[in-house]
Amino acid sequence: MKKTSGTMFVSCMVLSVATTALADELPSREEMWKLLQQQQREMIALKKQLETTTPSQPPQVTQSTPETQPEKINRSGLKWSDRISFSGTVEVEANWNNNHDGDLSTPKQNTSDVTVATAELVTDVKINPWVSGQVVLLHEEDGPDKEVDLDQATITIGNAEVTPFFFTGGLMTLPFGSYDTLMVTDPLGLDLGETQESALQLGFNTSYYSGSFYLFNGEAEKIAKNSHLIGYGGNLAYNREYNFGTVHLGTDLISAIEDSDGLTDSDLDETTMFKHIPGLSLHARLDVASWTGLAEYVTALKKMDTSEILWNADGARPWAVNTELGYTWDIMGYATTAAAGYQQTGEAGGLMMPQHRLRGGLKITLFENTDIALEWNHDKDYKTGDSSSVEGGAVRTGTGTTSDSATMQLAVGF
Repeated sequence: MKKTSGTMFVSCMVLSVATTALADELPSREEMWKLLQQQQREMIALKKQLETTTPSQPPQVTQSTPETQPEKINRSGLKWSDRISFSGTVEVEANWNNNHDGDLSTPKQNTSDVTVATAELVTDVKINPWVSGQVVLLHEEDGPDKEVDLDQATITIGNAEVTPFFFTGGLMTLPFGSYDTLMVTDPLGLDLGETQESALQLGFNTSYYSGSFYLFNGEAEKIAKNSHLIGYGGNLAYNREYNFGTVHLGTDLISAIEDSDGLTDSDLDETTMFKHIPGLSLHARLDVASWTGLAEYVTALKKMDTSEILWNADGARPWAVNTELGYTWDIMGYATTAAAGYQQTGEAGGLMMPQHRLRGGLKITLFENTDIALEWNHDKDYKTGDSSSVEGGAVRTGTGTTSDSATMQLAVGF
């Protein structure tokens, strides 16, 4: 019994000492709370770190197909779809006329027809920020002709964000004449001056001014002269928007107007010219509120030889003037333009042109990029005292008679 009491006494002493030592090693309540808060902050920080470095879902492995493959990107950083754009025009026309089949010296012929007057597809390619290309395919139905022609194919070097200057080379419509119109049919000056050739052009574009100089080797050749790149021309234009409206003024020069499409398609043999005939075009347009007025003058600057185009026993110096006035307003939500115009030519009877033309037109925008237009033309021939011939052919004498024509056009642009 004494042994047991002694043993218990010793055990109590040991337990007391151990408890005291353990109490000395444990943190206090305040220290324990601080420790728990620190551990909690560390766990939150670790969780955020894991969320930013580890995706919320495991990555999915998919097999790419031709439809989902990324588009190829060239060295300029542009995708294929960003580098090529398409645009175009389709014009379908129904017409009636009694215009003597284009020759007022013949009896009147009442005719009517439906044609695809224009089908044009334009492809623009941006090779890089400095180089671009353009290809234009064009079909203009003219009788049995159903061909699609290469109308333009050019390469242009220039960057408008860096410099106003540019260089263009290739097949193009030379910048001679504006031929702007509010009507369906082209102005008579276009037949006299529009010229399509392969050329080299150096030009500039600024905020208000633009211009260029170009070289070409046209179809027109002087007798006993070799073919060289000696055709040339230049143009200068002013375009500016004022508070009252927009103003355009332009002047163009060409060294050989006999190279124009209208003259080369006539009976004129432009390959045996005694001299080249320079041409001039002056054009202007003014847009003020709903009104638009425009005018253009196209002329040869020298007389042709009497063996080339004869006019009243002298060499012809053909010219053409076009003036138009139009007004645009809204009719029941449809943009509508009514226009009237007057045209006159001089010394151009041998080219099957009337001396006077009055015309009126109405155009309505039915839908976006979709127009329907009507036009009426009233032509009057040269006086009976005027006579002309081309390349020594039959002499055509004026008749002073009149003729009329009407055209309805449905056109879309894209």
